[in-house]
Amino acid sequence: MHPSLNTFFEPVRKKIFFPIFFLFLLFFVFYLIDPNLLLNKMAFFHEILLNRSASSIVLLGLLLLGLSIACLFLPFGNIKIGGTKAKPIVTKVQWFAISFSTSISAGIIYWSCSEPLIYFSKPPPFLTQAQNFQEKIAIITGILWNHWSFAVYAIYTIPTITLAYLIYNKNLPVSLSSIFIGLGFDNKVKHLRSSIDTMCIFIMIAGMASSLATGILMLSGFVEDLAHIPTTPRNLGFFCSCIVVCFIISSISGLMKGIKWLSFINVFLMLIMAVMFLSLNKIENAPQILGESGAYSVRYLLNTGIQSIQNEVGEWSKKWTVFYWSSWIAWAPLTAIFLAQLSYGYRVKDMILMNFLYPSLITVFWLLLTSSTALNINLQENGLLSQMALSATPQKIMSNILNYFPFPILAKFLVLISGCVCFVTTADSNTTVLAQLSIKQSSKSKLVKKVNIAMKVVWGTCVGFIAWVMSAYLGIDGLRILNNVSALPAIILFLFVILRFLKIVTVEEFQGNSKIYGKFKSMKTFLNKEAKPR
Repeated sequence: MHPSLNTFFEPVRKKIFFPIFFLFLLFFVFYLIDPNLLLNKMAFFHEILLNRSASSIVLLGLLLLGLSIACLFLPFGNIKIGGTKAKPIVTKVQWFAISFSTSISAGIIYWSCSEPLIYFSKPPPFLTQAQNFQEKIAIITGILWNHWSFAVYAIYTIPTITLAYLIYNKNLPVSLSSIFIGLGFDNKVKHLRSSIDTMCIFIMIAGMASSLATGILMLSGFVEDLAHIPTTPRNLGFFCSCIVVCFIISSISGLMKGIKWLSFINVFLMLIMAVMFLSLNKIENAPQILGESGAYSVRYLLNTGIQSIQNEVGEWSKKWTVFYWSSWIAWAPLTAIFLAQLSYGYRVKDMILMNFLYPSLITVFWLLLTSSTALNINLQENGLLSQMALSATPQKIMSNILNYFPFPILAKFLVLISGCVCFVTTADSNTTVLAQLSIKQSSKSKLVKKVNIAMKVVWGTCVGFIAWVMSAYLGIDGLRILNNVSALPAIILFLFVILRFLKIVTVEEFQGNSKIYGKFKSMKTFLNKEAKPR
């Protein structure tokens, strides 16, 4: 074997790397033979996800939300990731910017205007109870919170905390299989680690490629609107190549040079867009709307939770809430590996603030701005935008709304650049994790700064090629179905994540606290003595 190839393959975990390529090769062969059959099979599993797993997904999301809130007040929140002597690799400002940019910021840029218009045109059952337009804004904003804010960030936060604790405090490998260690599967995990990582990487590549493909379609729509360049397979391939080259370069440059500055740029651009939305739409009674939105959000979550316990989740909730949450569940496990490494040297309570509370609050205000702006413009246009939202793409709706801004061309350009930065940042972080899981690890490779560069290039190119094929030939509906189908095995993984998290909080850290555990043992000894017959 050529020396350069030997250098590449020597650290590679071949039991993971080659099976995944074989699986995707089968996928493409299957698609080339009969694409309609492939779409029908995906739709079948998608139907199973929405109908038979809806209650499980809702209850899972609510449980993760509750655990995230509880961590703010539990003694476990004071545990330092990596031990008392661990020093952070990023500042808190850098941490927040990266965490926010690598999770869902790309989605809220494009969907935060079209989604409220869809709800306005095809209202959920409880929206018909609204007495006036302001109440409709509050209800719709509250629904958006559930799809993009607190519950979503909770889905990312709990696996992030669990993996960070296991990797850096228990010195376990950077692998999702580490979750099963300590649950009675220790011997089996050693033999199944490669299989578990292979499954998770396959799911992640499918979700990552479908998300990137959806983003390419949206970005190409903006380019077509601005420069009148048509959306063709060749042009989609060019856009995809540009994004792939950008996130590979960013990934190779390292955490402190690539993704850090891209995250800062993304946050800065979103701040500029927020000011633009605020200048166009001065929200009256904002505190009142925020309060009402919060109340409707909690009310909807409680009602949906009760329906889930009774296994009677409504059709609207299946179509929207279950659809979104299953998508985040599919994304969360491998994203959590990346976010866990950023938390090195910080407390668990800091992780809750940076990965859950602060991003959720920022998203809440962003959704209030965008949804109220879209609905007010729609009111001025006598419902034209809400009717358009039923058939047009999110990019088209956003583009039409930006036409009402004082400088529409500049606004569209900012949205285009911000969207590109978001997708590059997300792909950068996930490519880093894919590379980490594909190579043999040492103690140094546990830090996100120490990752095989060649492996990043391979996975980045692979994901980019898959995304181009999907965007050019699969269609946006097929992409969304594929993204959600990958959530089915992730749901099972999340059950073990919760069990491992609860064991950490209730058993391991309880016993590790010498003061509390010492008092508990003393009390137990005393009670045993008192119970003995004299």
